[in-house]
Amino acid sequence: MLHTDCKDADDRQPWWNVFKPVLDVLVPCCMCHPLLLFSLFSSPPATAATVTGTIICPTNNGRVRIAMQNRAGTSPFVTLELPLHTSHFAALVRGQTNRIVFTCTYEPEGGSGRRPLLSAPVWAMLCNGRKMGFAVRRAGSHEDASLLEMIRSVSTGAGLLPDKEGVGEHKYLRGQFVRTVGSSDCEAYHLADPSGCFGQELSLFFLRT
Repeated sequence: MLHTDCKDADDRQPWWNVFKPVLDVLVPCCMCHPLLLFSLFSSPPATAATVTGTIICPTNNGRVRIAMQNRAGTSPFVTLELPLHTSHFAALVRGQTNRIVFTCTYEPEGGSGRRPLLSAPVWAMLCNGRKMGFAVRRAGSHEDASLLEMIRSVSTGAGLLPDKEGVGEHKYLRGQFVRTVGSSDCEAYHLADPSGCFGQELSLFFLRT
């Protein structure tokens, strides 16, 4: 398994450069829609914690997946399959600041209760202000579990996962994200990069309307 660990700030580079030999595509980025960001931060955040986020990109140009875990080695509390193939996703996130916004609609859970925010099955996705289509929540699968198990001991880094059990080769990026819960209808995840080794900002926003 090829793995690049982020330990030395002097070796910093934009995190997506790790994938450059495979994904050499350039597309300009634009800022995320300001109204969506304002709706998330219009009130002080209630809680914050650090979780592990992994972006999984099939080298056969399949669909990109994002898995969020409370910590490496645990089952993901949410895994999303994005409406983007690997090359398209790489092209979209080449800028210094990258914001991905997922929105879903309110669906009552019977009685007066609300479903947990991240349990929504379908999310409209925007990347740097551009509509991308719909991301789908994935149920736990053998393939995802196998890939995450290969990087169980990795807390921060990127690399290539070899084909194992016929799932194909995958590129991955793993980092620690600061999770901020504003309310039952909004959460944000910001890539923590205190050493600057990733060289870019990446934020994920989940909003229910």
